[in-house]
Amino acid sequence: MNKQETMPHVYRVTPLRGSLGLAVQIVSTFGLAVFLVLYYVLVMQPREQARYDGLRGSVESVLRLVEEGRTLVSPEQSERLTELYVQAVGSELADRVEQALPRGPVRSLTAAEARGLRPELAEELQDVLTTRTRLLRGMRHRDGHDLSDVLARRIADAGTADKLAGRLVVEWPYGTRAALVATCREAVYDAFRK
Repeated sequence: MNKQETMPHVYRVTPLRGSLGLAVQIVSTFGLAVFLVLYYVLVMQPREQARYDGLRGSVESVLRLVEEGRTLVSPEQSERLTELYVQAVGSELADRVEQALPRGPVRSLTAAEARGLRPELAEELQDVLTTRTRLLRGMRHRDGHDLSDVLARRIADAGTADKLAGRLVVEWPYGTRAALVATCREAVYDAFRK
């Protein structure tokens, strides 16, 4: 018999070096729970904090650009922002109309009621239209004009609030809210088409 065959085989364990060795040592000494807590506190949390700080810095720099009016908007972006404005403001206009015009049994307004409600409704609608354009402040066209000012000017020049109020008091009540919202959006679209 060969001497090597009778001797049990002995394995040499080489100590692990670096991070993996430290991790194994901590797990074997203190347990997995302690290792996981230490890993979170020493490795994961600083990474997450750095990521959060980077995101916060990015948001703050974008806000500074917008506040300083240095955000240039391409024609395509301007069209998309205008579309978003119309979609959002249509629902808000419908809310104001429903608050301002009489509720109760379905009936049309008399001519005298319509004349009396029109100026007040037009003022309410103009307030919504103007207030919402402020959300686009700081977005500038390449020619230097602020998108918010451009939209507000078009709405005012077209007389959107007054025309919409006149139409709504004549056609009130609407059968569905969707029809009312569509009418409001169409009136705002008309201001931008001209």
